[in-house]
Amino acid sequence: MSSKLKLLYWELYNKCRRFLDPFPHTNYMKKNKFLFIHIPKTAGTSVLNALSIHFRQHYDFRVYRAPEPKLFSQSFKFCFVRNPYSRMISTYRYLTQEKGQKTDAYIKQLISDKHMSFDDFVEYFCARGYGEFHPLFKTQSCYIYDVDLKCKVDFVGRFENLDDDFKFICSVIGKKQSLERVNVSKKRPSDVVLTKKIADMIYDFYKLDFELLDYDKDSWQLVR
Repeated sequence: MSSKLKLLYWELYNKCRRFLDPFPHTNYMKKNKFLFIHIPKTAGTSVLNALSIHFRQHYDFRVYRAPEPKLFSQSFKFCFVRNPYSRMISTYRYLTQEKGQKTDAYIKQLISDKHMSFDDFVEYFCARGYGEFHPLFKTQSCYIYDVDLKCKVDFVGRFENLDDDFKFICSVIGKKQSLERVNVSKKRPSDVVLTKKIADMIYDFYKLDFELLDYDKDSWQLVR
């Protein structure tokens, strides 16, 4: 099976999973009155563990709102976002290390088979558009913004301000939890050198994120 067919297969798989279990977290929301929308590669696993949330789906706000709009409206909704340049680097590092989720295995194998450098990786999944088929590459804004570009969560925390923003969230939901960093992609010497050419590809792919989430286009020079 070709790489593109595998990407389409997993997209279909995720749609079927949604069909079979279309309304995740509803009971949790009823009990706790808050909702964490987990955007990939934004420290979400650390947040899930700290709040003792034992399910790990990357669904957008529409999925959570669909079964009970009133409950969704009344719940405190939050997420974390990240500089798109940094997020892309973290995704590459995650996919080129040994551990990972089973649903990401075919992408890891693809990267390995094609001996993809970071530049190859960005060109393949951003410039050629294959990234649109997998949650790891979807825009962060699509998880929390509607078609009118209105944010549908109550608080958008930032990876760059993770500890302070998590403390604020805990104060709102009435929790006293510490945040332990888990599932961190390991940095390796010289595995990524972000050039302007590659940064431009990432910016073009995630332009809406840069605009809606207020990240600077020129911030690639500060990202490592």
